Amino acid sequence: MRVRLMALVAVLISITLVSANLLEKKVSANKFSQTFPAVVCPPTGAGLNGQVSTGSRNTPSRKIVRNSSVFVPVKSSRFIIGADPVLLEGSAITSITWQSSASRWAGATVCKSPQGDEWFVGGSGDVTSKGRVLLVNSGLSNAIVDVALWSENGALAGKVFTVKPNSYTQVRLDSLAVAQSDLVVRVTPRSGRVSAYMIDERTKGLRSLGGDFVNSINTPRTDFVISGIPNQTINSKSVGHILRILSPGSAKATVSVDLISNDGSFIPVGFDSREIAREIVTDLTLSPNIKTNVFSLHIHSDRPILASVYSEIMVSGHKDFLWNTATTQLTPMSLAVSGLEPTIVFTGDQIRVGIESHLNNGRVKVTTVKGSDIASWKAPTGTRSIKITSVSSGVFGSGLVTSVNGIGTFPLMPGSLLSRVAIPSSNISVINR
Repeated sequence: MRVRLMALVAVLISITLVSANLLEKKVSANKFSQTFPAVVCPPTGAGLNGQVSTGSRNTPSRKIVRNSSVFVPVKSSRFIIGADPVLLEGSAITSITWQSSASRWAGATVCKSPQGDEWFVGGSGDVTSKGRVLLVNSGLSNAIVDVALWSENGALAGKVFTVKPNSYTQVRLDSLAVAQSDLVVRVTPRSGRVSAYMIDERTKGLRSLGGDFVNSINTPRTDFVISGIPNQTINSKSVGHILRILSPGSAKATVSVDLISNDGSFIPVGFDSREIAREIVTDLTLSPNIKTNVFSLHIHSDRPILASVYSEIMVSGHKDFLWNTATTQLTPMSLAVSGLEPTIVFTGDQIRVGIESHLNNGRVKVTTVKGSDIASWKAPTGTRSIKITSVSSGVFGSGLVTSVNGIGTFPLMPGSLLSRVAIPSSNISVINR
């Protein structure tokens, strides 16, 4: 009896092992589909001009409006975008949106796929504000979106918005945070395919004070870099900057800031182990005594925080400003820059970046940018797209674009990441059971 029992156990173990092995083979034989999710480019507001740079004139696109579902080629490597947001078929090339108001301001942002959580460190709700948050739903069902707010007075009451399918909602900052000067806004969709954008535009009476896109940050961090901050000097003095910081958690943060420039790297006075109160948006004046026209900040904190830098700039005789936000570590990627000719600023201990410039005439220029701490490179005239083919570890980057209307910046981050989905395999034996 015992011998039979042992034999039965051995048979069952063998069957289990064989079945597991066959299952493993079936799973490993599964195929995968790899695609780039579609990206959203924000609409152009009243009185503004908007253009989108794409990698190809054959890039499929459609307007995000009701009853619109057919994709058609954009027909240009830089097309005009009107009052409706546009959905571009996803690709390995990140598209850049440029918006401007004649002799008032200009700004740049990345066309991006729907996000799960976005933080905007910038903007104001005071009497000068004409800023707004754009909530774009490119999905086919209603989107429910939570908007949380912080100011110099602490956490504010949040709001909930419903965005209809294939549409967008525009919310003014001065209605979200009445009479609040220093804002941080968090956008978290509960449902729907939502891409969010912020435009910070300010006026005093009939006089423009400038404007810019505030590019989003996906999460608070304890260690990050804000790259490519323009530094304008008048009478040998820096115009000045404002570092905005929020510690959104339940405890205060201790923050240290390293300033990195071609004039050297140092900790500005008052920025070593600076305490930041929890849930209070804190603006710190930063006036570096440097001659270089661009610098970066490396920020360290004992608690996860968010930060950005506000800079005032004189362009063609009028005021403009821009917001530089934190970027993620740079990886190989491609950017569509037709009509922009950006200056790319790299920040890192040891910088070595391989770049291909794809020109409108079909030629390709190959460049290697080398340096330590900070290095700049300008795209050649007539560049349609740039491809970062290789990059050393620990390097961060951003792009600066200057025009007669103003100056804008964008982070070197892909607008869409390659997604991988398993393709179900058919099994005729299952059907025959």
